[in-house]
Amino acid sequence: MPRLVPAVLLIGIAISAALPAGAQDSSGLTGEWKNEALFDATTTREELLDMGRAAVNLSHFALAEVYYQEVLLRNPEDVDAMCELATLYRRTGRLEYARGLLIRAGTLVPGRDDIAEARHDVEQQ
Repeated sequence: MPRLVPAVLLIGIAISAALPAGAQDSSGLTGEWKNEALFDATTTREELLDMGRAAVNLSHFALAEVYYQEVLLRNPEDVDAMCELATLYRRTGRLEYARGLLIRAGTLVPGRDDIAEARHDVEQQ
């Protein structure tokens, strides 16, 4: 747990470094990134997920998306990252992306009721 505090503090630094003034458009997406300042090869899956959650809590959705996508680049079958990214997509109105991730996650882990419920909710919207 001691590593969590520095990781959360780094979020603020990463946000400052990665988000030049005026970089966000009306959808909340950022046009340019300095990914090398956000994480490196030694950043663990858990740290990336924690940083993604922290970015979501700060309403920095584009930054959170970068973290979740990095987890999926490292392991394309990481169901937890898929579900968190799907939740992010749902929250930002990108329902087709959310639906696709939930379909894929449900295929990989068919017994998880939360995935089926989330997919149902997305399809109802």
